[in-house]
Amino acid sequence: MKKPIPAPTPEVVLPPNISHDYFEDFESHPFRYSAIEFEWVNAWWLAEAALLSYADSAFVTDRFSKTGLELAGQQPFSGGSTQCYIAHNDAFVIVVFRGTQVPKPGADQNPLQALKDSLSDLYADAKLELADTGQGYYVHRGFLDALEEVWTDVSKYLDKLRAEKPDRKFWFTGHSLGAGLATLAANRCGYLNGLYTFGSPRVGCRKFARQFRVRTYRFVNNNDIVARVPHFGPFRPPRLLPGAYRHVGQLYYMDRNHDIAALADKRNRTPQVTGQSIPGVFTAFRDSGRNALMQAPGEFLIDHAPLYYALHIWNYYALGLPHT
Repeated sequence: MKKPIPAPTPEVVLPPNISHDYFEDFESHPFRYSAIEFEWVNAWWLAEAALLSYADSAFVTDRFSKTGLELAGQQPFSGGSTQCYIAHNDAFVIVVFRGTQVPKPGADQNPLQALKDSLSDLYADAKLELADTGQGYYVHRGFLDALEEVWTDVSKYLDKLRAEKPDRKFWFTGHSLGAGLATLAANRCGYLNGLYTFGSPRVGCRKFARQFRVRTYRFVNNNDIVARVPHFGPFRPPRLLPGAYRHVGQLYYMDRNHDIAALADKRNRTPQVTGQSIPGVFTAFRDSGRNALMQAPGEFLIDHAPLYYALHIWNYYALGLPHT
């Protein structure tokens, strides 16, 4: 059955969403871990995982464990700008990177630590330089630095899981900053089945996009602003002109009526934002103060909410219609 879409209050828009019933009725909708093509049920599972990753480790462990997935060892794998959870059973592994944290009013968290975490994440988001990877292409410096904070431990653990059960299937996911990190991590991992991202920013230059070979499905909810940035960034080491960022993967676009379509995206463009200009976001924050999130920026930021990704994808899957 379809699930109701709650009004865009701070409690709804800002994760973590503790009251959400994660992986509800998952027994009737099992993850298709051996899939070699797009699966709506997998999109729902991984959207739930991306949403869940914003919560604290005890909550994440409990919700994953109810589906039969284990989080062994000291998790999450944490750096100054990111966290990564690796949930697994004998058949498959879900690797999920947390997105940008924003202090949530009324949340049960240390306010100073929440502010510190948020500023660290925003700093990673803001480092727009295209950094040389030494492999013939450039990627977002902030995302690259954040991934390096955890990659040694993450990759060792993934190799361990694969050595234990060579037939295990590996799936990567994330929302927002987490989607960018999951994309870079997937590019490094040579044995994953697929990558699903939600509200992902652009991650690398044209050459990065051309060499990217991971089976990827990229969801964009209506006017989600994060999915439309960055456009350009200066090269590091410097070049005369800045470089253009490019998306990767098959685009699945959700319009304002919550219809979802797989788009060709041949020119690497998400459908245009309707009714507002990007500079209007910053004007709205200046003029609206503390209530800006729920007022003038409107769909720009509300559509980025990870809960809406999970709910809209479930509702579309629940229709039971033939999908493209």
